[in-house]
Amino acid sequence: MSNRVDINVEGFEELRAKLKQLPDKVKGREIEKIMRRVARPTLLAARQQAPTGKTKALKKRISITRIRYRDAAMAGVKVTPSRKKAFYAHFVEYGHNVNRKGFKRKHRKGANAGGAIGKTKANPFMDRARTSTVPGAIEKARKALAKYVQTAIDRLSK
Repeated sequence: MSNRVDINVEGFEELRAKLKQLPDKVKGREIEKIMRRVARPTLLAARQQAPTGKTKALKKRISITRIRYRDAAMAGVKVTPSRKKAFYAHFVEYGHNVNRKGFKRKHRKGANAGGAIGKTKANPFMDRARTSTVPGAIEKARKALAKYVQTAIDRLSK
């Protein structure tokens, strides 16, 4: 399942020539700023939904991360736990098998099913945060991008 959101801005076609005058890095940087502002409510919701232990490490490690594209004018962000410091986040999100003591994993597909004695319950905190904030975020992003395009038009038409 893809969590990608595509936004189409009306009136963009007629301004393509004017917007091409701006450097790609400037466009990408501005769009990234807008996307970070839009992703902030999802970040706060994910931190609120995250389970906490003694250290609260998972909650602290959720952040807004930049998505890199080959095209410098493209920009994107994602809200995700740090893979280095909260490497276990996917175990919490989706659950995992609990194996019997002394079980040695094998490298063949399906060979490890015999060692499982149970499964931990999934706690889809990131999915809950995304579903609760995405509808408002899409509209907010659409308005912010339309405003950015309009200011770029005003600046270039001078």
